[in-house]
Amino acid sequence: MFRNKKSWLVLIMCSLISFLIIVIITPSLWYLTFISFYFYSLSEISFQYLNKKHQQSPNRFISQYMLISMLKLFLHIAVLVILFFFFTERFLIAGIFFFNYIIYSIHEATLWLSIKSKK
Repeated sequence: MFRNKKSWLVLIMCSLISFLIIVIITPSLWYLTFISFYFYSLSEISFQYLNKKHQQSPNRFISQYMLISMLKLFLHIAVLVILFFFFTERFLIAGIFFFNYIIYSIHEATLWLSIKSKK
């Protein structure tokens, strides 16, 4: 299920950076590091689904990719709003969330481009 070593490296890097930021600003919120695990698990699930769809019907891959991207964005917004209701450190949560979103978006795009260039 796990793609490759690069995915693990991205997870470790995001978790470590998130943890360091949280420990420096508010050490009592160390559990917000799990935002990185949320992004990693969602990235894995979407990759497996899209990879299966790409193998079944390559002509419909773009529409499936756009659909999954839109669903993930709505899910990210919903999770962010829920976190805002439960925690008062909204700036810290938004910063860590945005950092993970950017890193995982770049990682997924480069992964799909590298898979496409291999074929």
